Amino acid sequence: MPFMLTAPEGYKAYFEMVSSGLVRSLQRSVERSEIKRYDLAELETVAYILLASRVYLAQRYAYSNGSVKEPPEEVMKTYSKFVRYALFSSDVDCSGPGKGECHPVTLSS
Repeated sequence: MPFMLTAPEGYKAYFEMVSSGLVRSLQRSVERSEIKRYDLAELETVAYILLASRVYLAQRYAYSNGSVKEPPEEVMKTYSKFVRYALFSSDVDCSGPGKGECHPVTLSS
Protein backbone atom coordinates (compact mmCIF):
# COMPACT_ATOMS: atom_id res chain seq x y z
CA MET A 1 0.00 0.00 0.00
CA PRO A 2 2.16 2.83 -1.25
CA PHE A 3 -0.27 5.54 -0.06
CA MET A 4 0.59 4.60 3.53
CA LEU A 5 4.15 5.77 2.79
CA THR A 6 3.48 8.64 0.41
CA ALA A 7 0.57 10.22 2.29
CA PRO A 8 0.61 8.89 5.86
CA GLU A 9 -1.53 11.67 7.34
CA GLY A 10 -4.19 11.35 4.65
CA TYR A 11 -4.15 7.57 5.00
CA LYS A 12 -4.51 7.86 8.78
CA ALA A 13 -7.48 10.24 8.44
CA TYR A 14 -9.13 8.04 5.80
CA PHE A 15 -8.63 4.88 7.83
CA GLU A 16 -10.00 6.55 10.97
CA MET A 17 -13.09 7.70 9.06
CA VAL A 18 -13.72 4.22 7.61
CA SER A 19 -13.08 2.34 10.85
CA SER A 20 -15.16 4.67 13.03
CA GLY A 21 -18.04 4.43 10.55
CA LEU A 22 -17.87 0.65 10.67
CA VAL A 23 -17.81 0.70 14.48
CA ARG A 24 -20.94 2.90 14.51
CA SER A 25 -22.66 0.51 12.11
CA LEU A 26 -21.77 -2.45 14.31
CA GLN A 27 -23.03 -0.56 17.38
CA ARG A 28 -26.40 -0.08 15.71
CA SER A 29 -26.54 -3.81 14.97
CA VAL A 30 -25.81 -4.62 18.62
CA GLU A 31 -28.48 -2.15 19.76
CA ARG A 32 -31.02 -3.83 17.42
CA SER A 33 -29.97 -7.25 18.80
CA GLU A 34 -28.74 -8.31 15.36
CA ILE A 35 -25.29 -8.95 16.81
CA LYS A 36 -25.47 -10.88 20.07
CA ARG A 37 -22.03 -12.45 20.48
CA TYR A 38 -20.09 -9.22 20.98
CA ASP A 39 -20.51 -6.35 23.37
CA LEU A 40 -19.87 -2.68 22.61
CA ALA A 41 -16.33 -2.80 24.01
CA GLU A 42 -15.33 -5.44 21.43
CA LEU A 43 -16.65 -3.70 18.34
CA GLU A 44 -13.54 -1.70 17.43
CA THR A 45 -11.54 -4.95 17.36
CA VAL A 46 -14.24 -6.59 15.24
CA ALA A 47 -14.18 -3.62 12.85
CA TYR A 48 -10.41 -3.91 12.37
CA ILE A 49 -10.70 -7.67 11.81
CA LEU A 50 -13.26 -7.04 9.07
CA LEU A 51 -11.22 -4.25 7.47
CA ALA A 52 -8.02 -6.29 7.52
CA SER A 53 -9.68 -9.32 5.98
CA ARG A 54 -11.12 -7.22 3.16
CA VAL A 55 -7.72 -5.66 2.41
CA TYR A 56 -5.96 -9.01 2.26
CA LEU A 57 -8.72 -10.67 0.25
CA ALA A 58 -8.61 -7.81 -2.25
CA GLN A 59 -4.82 -8.04 -2.53
CA ARG A 60 -5.03 -11.78 -3.10
CA TYR A 61 -8.06 -12.05 -5.38
CA ALA A 62 -8.97 -8.65 -6.86
CA TYR A 63 -5.63 -7.09 -7.86
CA SER A 64 -3.58 -8.77 -10.53
CA ASN A 65 -0.92 -7.46 -12.90
CA GLY A 66 -1.85 -3.84 -12.21
CA SER A 67 -5.56 -4.28 -12.84
CA VAL A 68 -8.62 -4.77 -10.64
CA LYS A 69 -11.03 -7.63 -11.21
CA GLU A 70 -14.02 -9.06 -9.40
CA PRO A 71 -12.97 -11.68 -6.85
CA PRO A 72 -14.16 -15.22 -7.61
CA GLU A 73 -17.71 -15.95 -6.52
CA GLU A 74 -16.53 -18.59 -4.05
CA VAL A 75 -14.37 -15.98 -2.28
CA MET A 76 -17.33 -13.64 -1.95
CA LYS A 77 -19.55 -16.45 -0.65
CA THR A 78 -16.96 -17.50 1.90
CA TYR A 79 -16.46 -13.94 3.14
CA SER A 80 -20.23 -13.40 3.39
CA LYS A 81 -20.67 -16.67 5.26
CA PHE A 82 -17.89 -15.72 7.68
CA VAL A 83 -19.47 -12.34 8.42
CA ARG A 84 -22.98 -13.78 8.70
CA TYR A 85 -22.10 -16.59 11.07
CA ALA A 86 -19.27 -14.92 13.01
CA LEU A 87 -21.29 -11.79 13.74
CA PHE A 88 -24.99 -12.28 13.22
CA SER A 89 -25.83 -15.82 14.22
CA SER A 90 -25.81 -17.09 17.76
CA ASP A 91 -27.20 -20.58 17.31
CA VAL A 92 -25.56 -22.30 14.33
CA ASP A 93 -23.70 -25.52 13.74
CA CYS A 94 -21.18 -25.60 10.90
CA SER A 95 -19.85 -29.09 11.61
CA GLY A 96 -22.32 -31.03 9.45
CA PRO A 97 -21.47 -33.22 6.46
CA GLY A 98 -22.26 -30.55 3.84
CA LYS A 99 -19.23 -28.64 2.57
CA GLY A 100 -19.30 -25.28 4.32
CA GLU A 101 -22.94 -25.64 5.29
CA CYS A 102 -24.18 -24.08 8.52
CA HIS A 103 -27.54 -24.82 10.04
CA PRO A 104 -29.54 -23.46 12.97
CA VAL A 105 -29.11 -25.39 16.20
CA THR A 106 -32.31 -26.77 17.66
CA LEU A 107 -32.19 -26.41 21.39
CA SER A 108 -33.96 -29.11 23.34
CA SER A 109 -35.09 -28.81 26.95
